Amino acid sequence: MGDNVKIIIKEVKGKEVRCSYIIADWQHTELPNLDDTYALQIITELYNILRKNYEYKDQDYSKYPLSKEEAQHLIETHPAKDLLEECSSLIHAFNPPLYEESRKFIKIASDVIDKNNNSYRIENLKNHHFTYEFSSPDADWRTPPTIYPPDVEIYNEATPPECDFYFTVKDEKILYHVKPGFMWHSAMFGYVNYLANMGVDPF
Repeated sequence: MGDNVKIIIKEVKGKEVRCSYIIADWQHTELPNLDDTYALQIITELYNILRKNYEYKDQDYSKYPLSKEEAQHLIETHPAKDLLEECSSLIHAFNPPLYEESRKFIKIASDVIDKNNNSYRIENLKNHHFTYEFSSPDADWRTPPTIYPPDVEIYNEATPPECDFYFTVKDEKILYHVKPGFMWHSAMFGYVNYLANMGVDPF
């Protein structure tokens, strides 16, 4: 299972997207290492929301930038529809996918997301409650971390950990459906870390 987060699309300029990535779960106090698979999940999850014609019942669509009819038309005419349909088949909202599915998604993310020239970055980091320090450089993911400071509040709904997440795609056709103003909750996770933690080569 991934982190419970809220995604807000703030700005789209050509091939670049700026979104807010906000932790929405008291069990998580730190933002993850946002690799390119997170960026592709954001693109794919929004595509799925539109493809299902706003059928997710726990979302408030009254303030969204598109009507249901506009969203449906956009999906029907999407220039990257085949690629996004493939991505949709590889993501699982609450269950990590199988190893080969994960590898395919990692490969697509590498092909789609441009990480050159500071085009992929995190800014405005806010409200990190803990700093994690592992016991030794050789400690693996199973080693419990030391948490500093120990007396700080774990999670506060009014001040959740968040950041501005910028990413750039190589071909802006895949952003045809990505519009400022969309917000949704997600359980996305890092595919590379998932495989590495399972002792599987992500590549």
